[in-house]
Amino acid sequence: MYIIRLTDNAESDLNESYNWYENQKINLGVEFIKTINRTIELIKENPFLYKSVYKNVRKAKINKFPFNIYYLITPQFNQIDIFGILHDSRNPLIWKTRI
Repeated sequence: MYIIRLTDNAESDLNESYNWYENQKINLGVEFIKTINRTIELIKENPFLYKSVYKNVRKAKINKFPFNIYYLITPQFNQIDIFGILHDSRNPLIWKTRI
């Protein structure tokens, strides 16, 4: 089993998005977090499930919300580093500045 690590940028993405959804409708932020957590569990169970978008960077599309999770796998350490949880409308190359 892989260890999941969220970078500071990913934590910030998650917190900002949670707050935005929670301000739109009570408990929508909670549903957002649950959806993100389900996708992270899928990544943890099978990190190679999602396609590679650039070298070793992979992208997992989120169901129900227009977001993607960007991550790197380090198999020798059984580690997955999530470095972006980004809305589809954001510049699609912003994640490149984080790797």
